Amino acid sequence: MKPRLACLTIVASCLILATGCSKQDEGGGRPGGKIDRVITVQAGGTLGCEVDYPVAVMYIAKHYPRWISNDNEYWIHFVGVSPFSVDPIDVPTHGKSRQLDITGPPNYYKYEIWSQPDSASTPHKICKGADDDHDTGLNVKR
Repeated sequence: MKPRLACLTIVASCLILATGCSKQDEGGGRPGGKIDRVITVQAGGTLGCEVDYPVAVMYIAKHYPRWISNDNEYWIHFVGVSPFSVDPIDVPTHGKSRQLDITGPPNYYKYEIWSQPDSASTPHKICKGADDDHDTGLNVKR
């Protein structure tokens, strides 16, 4: 009787553990939550800055798109329509942009990077154009 009870206990434990693990993976690694999908911006390229992923794939239910700077302050500006309620997005010096939900529908969104924002006296300065080299964009999926 004891070996049979031990076997049933092990099988039941494995089933419970397997159910818990599969639910944890649904939210991108956290139970029911989203994870940050980070794109690094740094000095370089033809106009002054570049990114490590020119085209980043994002899933609305799984990701918070975030930009991180290795050196200077930058601003992310979407050309045409933005997938966020904020534009431009500030990327602080040696920091990460704030966490924003994607509010736009699935689509391909092109963006450019500014090294200086618009002000009353000076226009923005583009350090990575939306069509420079490879498109910089977010490929947003469901």
